[in-house]
Amino acid sequence: MANNPPGLSLSLRFADGKSVFRQGEPIRVEVLAQGPAEEISQYELHLNDPQKWFDQFITDRPNDVIDPFKDFLLVQSDASRFAGPLGEPLGGHPQIVYLNGWCRFAKPGKYRLYFKTDRVTQKAAQYIYNRKKFVTASEILECEILPRDATLDHQEFEKALSIVQQREDRVITHQTHAEYVEWERARMTIRFLETPEAIGYLVHRLYRQEFETAVDLYGQPQGKSILKQLEKELYQTDHPIGFGFIDTLTNFSLMCDGIATSNASNDPRYQKRWSEMIMKVLDAVWVKDEAARGTSIITLLSWNKNWQQIRKPAPDSRYIKQLPKLTDEVLRLFDRLPDQEQTQLMVAGLVGDDKRLPFLRGLYSEARRVAEKDSLPKGQRYQTRIATAVNELYRALPAEGAAIIAAEENNPRPVFNRTTLNNLRRWTQKRAATPGQTSPPAHEQL
Repeated sequence: MANNPPGLSLSLRFADGKSVFRQGEPIRVEVLAQGPAEEISQYELHLNDPQKWFDQFITDRPNDVIDPFKDFLLVQSDASRFAGPLGEPLGGHPQIVYLNGWCRFAKPGKYRLYFKTDRVTQKAAQYIYNRKKFVTASEILECEILPRDATLDHQEFEKALSIVQQREDRVITHQTHAEYVEWERARMTIRFLETPEAIGYLVHRLYRQEFETAVDLYGQPQGKSILKQLEKELYQTDHPIGFGFIDTLTNFSLMCDGIATSNASNDPRYQKRWSEMIMKVLDAVWVKDEAARGTSIITLLSWNKNWQQIRKPAPDSRYIKQLPKLTDEVLRLFDRLPDQEQTQLMVAGLVGDDKRLPFLRGLYSEARRVAEKDSLPKGQRYQTRIATAVNELYRALPAEGAAIIAAEENNPRPVFNRTTLNNLRRWTQKRAATPGQTSPPAHEQL
């Protein structure tokens, strides 16, 4: 039962001005608080209420509407985390959510629906537990869902894919609101189509946006089919494996066994299954191409270093036996890695100093050799890489690092340009004065 607060009501409407949609077509709805401004100002919509709360879209055909996350969620109040929480202030701009994230219309036909929430509370000074909460409902909307059309689904997928890939293939420094809305609609089109080609794209895209894409997959209806695709993708030569992929693979494996998995990282069943999945990664790295293999090994090394912090099971004996081989291989593939992962290998922790320090010396020695005979590669990226190597040597062995910097200052063919050399010298001097500091100040990062 709704109990709308005095002077406040919720308006619900379709954001794109139409009420007829195909199955799998994104459906945007707007929710807006309405009423006199002085009345609305007495209430607010809580996002982080320590009490349980719910947001719901309720239809007149509950047997024909499926919760997309019913196989994944442990508690229903998690739903808004994945479907799109309503978080704008009451009385502000309309809050737009995609209805598909809350309801999958399993059968064509006409539907009536409304929105209900219990997060409206009266503003007051007292602690939130003592505030009065109102179960607030919107008016009823009517819509019609048409059957799928395979030809149109394919056309919509190709169009959306073109928009998404254009954005991913270039650096976005500025975009208009219209450009953002176009991109968001394209991404949601792929998410909600639920066709084999759309799901296949999402599985392959896991290495780009892991959490976001995993959420897109959790709401798909064909769990067993997705699990098979994930297991196949694990061995694709060009797909680097990160923790997000392993988590997604683990969750689908459990979901297909009828075990809801959200927030289950402490569940022994999850821990056991996760261990099984990452051991598959241990085998899969050797069939990947060099770039994907290097990134996948970084994931395995990070597990060894951070398993307690990320609340995963400890590496077992089989992994420990392969650790030296994995380390040698990822150092061999250093030049194939992105900048961030190169830095991960150079700083202390991921690779033992018995291999890390000789590797850092080798990076500098090769740059020194090139500087003596040829022109060094142009660009700050190369400078930053070698400077980071010297910086990390200094942190581990101050005398050796200081000797390198001093030698560079007096060399007529230096490895570093003047700016980089000055930054190195200034930071090492400051570190000598403050021994407890373990990294350069933010404004002096190399």
